Parts: sequence; C-alpha cells; structure tokens
Amino acid sequence: MFQNGIDYIERAVNSYHEGDTKITCMFLWSGILLLLKQRLYDIHPSLILDKIEPKLNKNNELVIPELDKKGNFKTLSFDGVISRYKKNNIDTKLLDDYKRELEQLRKLRNRIEHFAFDVKDDDILKIFQSLMPFLNKFIEQELDAKPHDVFQDYDNFLQIEQFYESRIESMQDYIEKEEPGYSELKHGDLPLEKLECGYCSDGIMISHGDKFYCETCSHEESLFECIRCGSRIPESECSRNCQEISICDDCWETIIDRE
Repeated sequence: MFQNGIDYIERAVNSYHEGDTKITCMFLWSGILLLLKQRLYDIHPSLILDKIEPKLNKNNELVIPELDKKGNFKTLSFDGVISRYKKNNIDTKLLDDYKRELEQLRKLRNRIEHFAFDVKDDDILKIFQSLMPFLNKFIEQELDAKPHDVFQDYDNFLQIEQFYESRIESMQDYIEKEEPGYSELKHGDLPLEKLECGYCSDGIMISHGDKFYCETCSHEESLFECIRCGSRIPESECSRNCQEISICDDCWETIIDRE
C-alpha cells in the first residue's frame, strides 16, 4: 500500500510537470489517501477497514481476521481515516494544519470524477503546490521515511518550489538536532562541519564520517583529507593534483611559494 501511494504521487508530479492538471489532481488524492491509511496499517492492517469485525477462532479466542487477499473488503474514507486516527491516539496536528487544503483537493477530485471537467487549472495547481509541504512532513514525521529515499524521480519534486522550501526547513531542523550542544562541545565534541551544497542552491552539506551529505537534495560527496593540515573538503573542490598527492590546494600553494 505504501509503495502504491508513492507511485500515485510520483504520477501526480509527472502529470504536473506535463501540464495535465486533471490527472495531477486524481493521482495526488489517491496517493495521499493511501499514505494516510498506511499510518493505520502500520499499527494493525485491520485498522484500514471500514468495519472491524472480530471473530472467534477454533480455540474460542477473539481475533481480528487478516485482510482478504482477493480484495473483498471496504476501506476507510478520508473522514473515516481521521476518526480512526483520533480513536487510536495518533497525532492529527499535521492533518489539522492542512485540513482546508486536503478538503479542497477532495472536492476538486470529486468534481472531476463525477461531473464534466469544469475545474480551473489554476485551482488545481494552487492546491497541488500548497500540499507539497504536507507530503514532505507526513512522510518524514508519520511514516518515518525520507522523501529522497522513497521517490524514484526525486529531482522532479525538488523542481517544485513549495516542496523544495519544505525540504530546506527539514534540513534546518536536521542540522539543529545534529549540532552538538554547549555541554557536548565542552566535553570535546567538535562542531558540525558545514559547507554549501554544490548541487542545490540553498542546501547545506554536513559531514557524516568520510562524506558530506545534503539533507535537502540528498547530494553526497566523499571527503578529501589533507595529510599536511588535516582539513577536510568535498572531493569536487579538490584539484586533480591535490587528489594525487593528498595535499589540499592551499597547502600546495604554500609549499610552492616557499620554494
């Protein structure tokens, strides 16, 4: 179900770039609804069912049957999902924050599916763009996944301004969590090594072991460490000469100047 939801959303984004607003709306709603159900499914598969009917097994134990693999079942509507979230103490703050946009998307999708196509392209595009931050946050916060790991055509998402800005916010939160606090620094931890990302315009790469990594666009680069001064810089910023002799360009220039 999770992968199906991701596939629908990727199709929505592809359709958005192709200018097919009708398909964009249909696929986006289907994808979001599946991801919302996935959150319930992760607790127990039966929670996505419209009606949960426990049955007695041969040992007279009350059990919840597995989903019928033939598809003979009815799953929750959007309203049913929200209600089931609340009954199972799942935080709905994110859904509440985007309730207006989600309701608008549902209404647009219903108008497209059941009536003549009388929806303005601008209305669809506006709702689509406004829900990009919701997708980014829901996947990370509720499904414990990274958008750049689950979306095959991740660059297509980064080209959408609202999604990219949301990724910048995620990057900033990530760096804040990773940055050592005062007590850690006092006990010898080093500050995070940070560099501007050479792949996306506003991303910041931080060091992870022997690599620099950008949480915004997922760009990753190996680190080069100078044997003379110990500085660590991305491999892309090293000249060929510097890589061959393991000395950074600054140190190499200093050596040359002395000679």
